[in-house]
Amino acid sequence: MVKSAESHLANWLEFPTELDAIPDEMEHIKRVSIDFDGQGNNVHYEVFKYRVNEPHWAAKDGWILGVVGPYFDDSEPYSPAVATFSRVSSTVDKMTPEEEARWVHENISMKRRM
Repeated sequence: MVKSAESHLANWLEFPTELDAIPDEMEHIKRVSIDFDGQGNNVHYEVFKYRVNEPHWAAKDGWILGVVGPYFDDSEPYSPAVATFSRVSSTVDKMTPEEEARWVHENISMKRRM
């Protein structure tokens, strides 16, 4: 799941409306699980950190967080990840992986389901 999530994030970041580049470095940090319905059914998000080198405009930000998901317990390795997202302002020194996954869950993933 991690490798396909990494691929989803790299592809998403390459879009001109996002980073407009594939990161120079990317590392998986952790899987964050969130209780989806209060019944013990979890959704999972893969959290990465990535960075780009100069002269890219985001190089000054250092390591930036990116989140891919939601995945479920029965998701296949290459299941779609409809809430792939990264806020360039969410750097590893400002947000935890858990905070960023929760933000994506509440502001991207759940909004798409409405």
